[in-house]
This record gives sequence, C-alpha cells and structure tokens, in this order.
Amino acid sequence: RGAWTLPSTSGAKPSRRMHLGLTVGGDVVYLHGGFDGVQHLNDLYSLDLRTNTWTCLAPHDDELAHAPRSQHQLCYDSGCLVALGGELQSSSSSSDAPAAARFDLAAGRWRDGPSAA
Repeated sequence: RGAWTLPSTSGAKPSRRMHLGLTVGGDVVYLHGGFDGVQHLNDLYSLDLRTNTWTCLAPHDDELAHAPRSQHQLCYDSGCLVALGGELQSSSSSSDAPAAARFDLAAGRWRDGPSAA
C-alpha cells in the first residue's frame, strides 16, 4: 500500500503560497506565481525530481516578467512553459496584460503570448 512522504529538498525554495500554476516536464516540476496572502506573485521555480533540488528560474518582480497572477494554468510544451488565464494583480498596468505568457526555458525569459517568438 502506498504512503505519502515528505522528501528532503535543497536549493532556493519558493515561499508559501496558494492558487499557483504547476506543471511537469520530464523529471522537473515547475511552480509559477500564485498568491501569498498579500500579493499576487510572478516568480518561477523548478524542482528537479532526480536530485530534489529547487532552482529559482525567475524571481518575483523580475523586470522581464509578465504581470503577477494566480489561479491560472501552467503548461509545459517543447522546452517552454505557458501561463494561461488566471487572476492578474489589480493595478493600472495589469489590465493590459496578456491572457497568456510564455517562458522559454533555454533563453530564461518571458514573452507575451503562447507562441510569441
């Protein structure tokens, strides 16, 4: 019979949050954004399941990141992550934010839209 366990992890762990985007690509779990009880977040972390090591791929409020969001979907496709929909942080600038944003894992940067080049 199976049982839940809490593995030990190392690296730069994400802060506590809810309503985050989560997806898996190969042996890596990706965690994006969410809400920490005070603000919407736009950081991005990976957890390598082979080594149980966390890595911060994009910090919160990175100037190259899209608007902070929570309650969204995160999808993995061909070396990219796509954040879809969700609730954007309420500010005058976020009302113009795209419904989707793409993170190129090789380039290490966000781009607007799921297929933006």
